[in-house]
Amino acid sequence: MAGRPLTTVLIIEDDAKIRSFIAATLEHYGLLATECASLAEARRAAMQAFPDVVLTDLILADGKAMELITWLRARNPRVRVTFMSGFNESSVRDNEWIAAEDAFLAKPFDISQMLRLLAIQPQAA
Repeated sequence: MAGRPLTTVLIIEDDAKIRSFIAATLEHYGLLATECASLAEARRAAMQAFPDVVLTDLILADGKAMELITWLRARNPRVRVTFMSGFNESSVRDNEWIAAEDAFLAKPFDISQMLRLLAIQPQAA
């Protein structure tokens, strides 16, 4: 697998324990993870290195993640996005907080579900 570029994942989650666990898990599978606690931090990180994949909490202290995702998609419409939340999926979709085509993870979730929804093919660790 030498020379193969690593998938970069931008993790936006205000709970430090959840964020660190997700990052460690993704790195275990050979991915590059960038951890952000806020939308402002995520925007700065994306300007430095645009992610292949975004895993974001739906609502953070500094706003709704969809605002950042709209900004990211204006720069690269093919960026893959998965939203996560403590809200159940039917509430999120019924309130149209995310687009119909967006992936969604209800917290708590398991790792295999997360990897599948992120459309990540983990490299052997």
